[in-house]
Amino acid sequence: PMAQLHDLRLRLLVQQESERIAESQPDDLDLSVVQARCLCWLALLAEAHEDQASDAERRGDVEQAMGWFADSMRLRDVLDLVREGSVEHGREIGVVLEVKHATYFEGIGMPLAPLIERELRASGWADGELPLVIESFESTVLGQLRERGISASYIYLIEASGRPYDLLTAEGSHALTYKATVKAQGLDGLVGRVDGISVSKKMLLDRGNTIVADAHARGLQVFTWTCRPENAFLAAEFRQGGRGDYGDYEAEWGVIARQGIDGVFVDHPDLGVAV
Repeated sequence: PMAQLHDLRLRLLVQQESERIAESQPDDLDLSVVQARCLCWLALLAEAHEDQASDAERRGDVEQAMGWFADSMRLRDVLDLVREGSVEHGREIGVVLEVKHATYFEGIGMPLAPLIERELRASGWADGELPLVIESFESTVLGQLRERGISASYIYLIEASGRPYDLLTAEGSHALTYKATVKAQGLDGLVGRVDGISVSKKMLLDRGNTIVADAHARGLQVFTWTCRPENAFLAAEFRQGGRGDYGDYEAEWGVIARQGIDGVFVDHPDLGVAV
């Protein structure tokens, strides 16, 4: 009964989200792709809630048990939705799975790699049947999942500054910085370990950078994040009007596109496709 209630509430939440997106986006936008990306961040959160929900169910506290499930879903639930969308639309729809704070969770006794592997295998997504991208700001967990035989494209997320937390924890001040990672020697070290990098767009807006060319020369794909049209998220030279107004986003995104990137994350997919 609890599983049936969870499934019913989950489908209701998804229906409401789909309707919200449909009302606010153009008719020709592929809602299934947008929905899959928007829901993906919820996936792992549910696992943290599941123990509390199960405990509440054993105590007979149905209200609390349902409360835990109300705001989250398991990774397998998201993947099932995407699979259904693939069948409905008659084409492959992929998932980008971002793994967050893996080193922290490892430190408190909750390693994420086996948890993710279990969900991917349980839902039939571990063998490359549908497109799967796994990305993280920490390369360690990407390596762990690759060693477990999960068929996916592995993408290393790169901040514009600082050091990755997994390496900082293990090596302290000797850990390679994100900036050093996208230099020639750093990229050499990624070959054979990941399939590509996804860098902050700030790096690609740095005049004279050769990140895309250097990565491509080593067989690595390059993505960037996150392109938004509002002035608050544009580089200063492309701002026009107030913080919430749209600036000259087309010019900024054009600078990025002309470098030959393989993909981009945008909050307005219709604008991204148009550019």
